[in-house]
Amino acid sequence: RTHKRLLYIMDTTPQTMDALMRLDISAGVDIAIKQES
Repeated sequence: RTHKRLLYIMDTTPQTMDALMRLDISAGVDIAIKQES
């Protein structure tokens, strides 16, 4: 089974993006982070 979750985070700061990139994720979990202007 595949479960997908989509989160919109508005008005991000550099600190927010840094925290997202440093998340400790379990094995087998794939995360894609896109930044749109």
